[in-house]
Amino acid sequence: MATLFYFPIKIRLEGDFKKVLKKCFILLLDNPGAGIFVFIYTIFLLILSIPSLGLLPPGLAAIGCVIDTTVHLYELKYDYLEKNPDANRKKIPWTELTWDLNENIGPRTLKGMIFPWKD
Repeated sequence: MATLFYFPIKIRLEGDFKKVLKKCFILLLDNPGAGIFVFIYTIFLLILSIPSLGLLPPGLAAIGCVIDTTVHLYELKYDYLEKNPDANRKKIPWTELTWDLNENIGPRTLKGMIFPWKD
């Protein structure tokens, strides 16, 4: 399960194979619930992708996006904890941490997702 995070961590951080693998295990052991969820979700997406040989949605790209987004959120979490060492690890202010991301995306409606040129 820890190797799911290998490529996003390798892209974001410099280091050799052992260093990146160590960070993968640290990420998994520090967040076991999320690691198990991402693993099960990845298996689910693989099962959906098998009939189309991975060419139709969700496909392998969706799996990569899920894992990369998970690593990005943990990067935000650990940057926050580094800046605030006395903060409660159980109560991370996710709305504040993801505010910039939400501002870049903007408000999304169902009509805007289906017909983005009509907004």
